[in-house]
This record gives sequence, C-alpha cells and structure tokens, in this order.
Amino acid sequence: MTRLRDRMREDLELRGAQPSTVSAYLRCVQKFAEHFNRSPAAMGETEVREFMLHLVRQRRVHPATTNVYGAAIKFLYQVTLRRSHEVATIPRMRVPMRLPTVLTGTEVERLLGAMATQRQRVMVMLAYGAGLRVSEVANIDGATS
Repeated sequence: MTRLRDRMREDLELRGAQPSTVSAYLRCVQKFAEHFNRSPAAMGETEVREFMLHLVRQRRVHPATTNVYGAAIKFLYQVTLRRSHEVATIPRMRVPMRLPTVLTGTEVERLLGAMATQRQRVMVMLAYGAGLRVSEVANIDGATS
C-alpha cells in the first residue's frame, strides 16, 4: 500500500489539505486496509460498507469520527483511485450538537481577577464576550484606526 499511500498523500497536498487532515485520512485508510488485510485498490463498495458498519456496530465509534473515516475513504476512492461509484452511497452520520459550557458570573469574575495585567484582562474579556478562538485573539495586532 506504500505507493497508494504516497499517491493519496500527494493528492491531499495538491488540494491544500492541512497536515492534520492528511495524517488523519491516511490513518483511517490504513485501518480500513488492515481490517481486511488487503489493499484498498483490491476492494470495493461491499468492503467499504462492511467496514463502515463495523465502525458503527462493533467499535461504536462516535458519529463525528465515523464521518472522518467516511470522508477519508471517499477521498481515496473518488480522487486517488478514480472509482467514485464504489463510495457513492456512503452516507454522513448525524452528529449530535453539544451545547457550550457557559461560565457563571462568579467564574468570570475569578477568571478576570486572575489576569496579571489590564491588557490580559481586556484580551480575555474580548475573547469570552465575542466567542473568539485563541488564535483569533493572538492575531489581534492592537492597531487603532
């Protein structure tokens, strides 16, 4: 599977996939191949369906993880192997929504009180109030218009 793996890696890179996506997809396809002890190129729709059912029924993999496996296998067959018909019927699982954890007023006060400087307090207030990611706060340059 080394040549197939290298080709899939190149196909992912050519599409601008993030390194974490590349490694996750390759890992999923490797587990698919290991499950049947055969190259994915030698398998088709029947094995893909059986493997996806194995993830859901036996391994009880979370729906979001199952969707990653499905996306990786779809990418392999659609792009790398150019055999779209083999994965045309793989559905995406419904992923239950999780509500975010909301801090109490006391917890927010404690958090802000733990900040060493006014600048840190402002950054935490902005991040929490606007729902920003850490990377988004880190990219704020502080310039005023």
